[in-house]
Amino acid sequence: MMNPIEFLNKIANRPVQQKKDTSHEQVKKYLKELDLLDLPVPLVVITGTCGKGSTSQFLSSILENSGYRVGLIQSPHLHSFSERIQINRKSLSENQILLKMNELLPHFLASSELPKYNHVFLITGLVLFLEEKVDIILVESGIGGYADPCSILPSSLSIITNVHKDHEFLLGETIEEIAYDKSGVIRTGKPIITGSKDPQALQIIKQEAVQKQAPLFTMEEEFSLRQEHGSMRYVEDQIKLPFRLQVNGDFQYENAALAIKAALLLKDLGLTIPSQSIINGLQCAELPGRFQIVSRQPFIVIDGAHNEEEIRRYCETVKELGCSYHYFILSFSSNKKLPKILHYFVPFNGICLLAPHSNQQRLQSPAQLQETVELAISMGITALSFSNLSSAYAFAQEKASPEEGIFFTGSMFLLAEATELVRDRINPLVES
Repeated sequence: MMNPIEFLNKIANRPVQQKKDTSHEQVKKYLKELDLLDLPVPLVVITGTCGKGSTSQFLSSILENSGYRVGLIQSPHLHSFSERIQINRKSLSENQILLKMNELLPHFLASSELPKYNHVFLITGLVLFLEEKVDIILVESGIGGYADPCSILPSSLSIITNVHKDHEFLLGETIEEIAYDKSGVIRTGKPIITGSKDPQALQIIKQEAVQKQAPLFTMEEEFSLRQEHGSMRYVEDQIKLPFRLQVNGDFQYENAALAIKAALLLKDLGLTIPSQSIINGLQCAELPGRFQIVSRQPFIVIDGAHNEEEIRRYCETVKELGCSYHYFILSFSSNKKLPKILHYFVPFNGICLLAPHSNQQRLQSPAQLQETVELAISMGITALSFSNLSSAYAFAQEKASPEEGIFFTGSMFLLAEATELVRDRINPLVES
């Protein structure tokens, strides 16, 4: 029998999924075999087009600051697969994960078809969390709701951060289709929170919530954010909770509000979550790879924005920095609809440096990369292509002056390499 490393390599190197996931029954079989269909602790599922990773981290930090032991399953990982299984926002060791995966291999290999990479970490993480006696489990969905096995988990509460276009080849071409798929995380009779403001998406989510008799809490209807006296406040009925974030990007306050509402609902379910723990948890939360500023002279920013809405938010935040010139190092996956994404780079004084990222199954081929450069140029954007991120960064680093900026974005798959490039390469212009 193959060992866990060989097993992970085998399932990681399969072609990217191009149709709706049909492996739910397989995952349900694992859950049943391992007695995971009825968990002894609360479980929260988080899905959405943007912000599910940030919302998960905010909620985990709040719960941790309330004295709870919090299990978190997230994807993708940046540096090590161990990042996919965390307790109190710290990765379990690779060795611990591999040992447990080795015990579970007979279950995985007994299936007629090998499980998907994300699903292996989902099952392994759940088993480890119960052994580690966590108090609550948070699961970030892979893609969608109905399209992802997270929809069959025994959740106590679900969050749909928002609904925008991404992964249309799996979830559908329209906002209504995407919203319907994401509403798959709604469980009968269990609370659902959403930050979606799109009227079409909200209508679908509301219909699904009514059908499943699930209490629905929506941003701007049941709770909201208000700027008062120079600070942000979460507002709901008689609650006015001021809070601060140390992370960058105003859009993160919406993700934080979703985490606050989730914490308040978990409080209703019996958890003890003081208001001060919410404030402290949000203020100390860190989000690597989410508009992460690693230098200020010149600005160097690393971010994993990879769909139209995330790029829009990213570019709005870049504008606020006031750089005189912008070196955008962009690395897109091959399935992205780039004309709408590139549109947001048109107003900038700067250049787009296109390079492939590290994920062999999803990166753009040299021909696709050149087509992207030509598309950008046709839109009035100055653009060049590079064979790798390192050479693109070397180009930007050599030319950038202290008042300018270097901005990595386009995919979660560039984050690890970008972080290492910036950390390892010495530049006399970069602040330490």
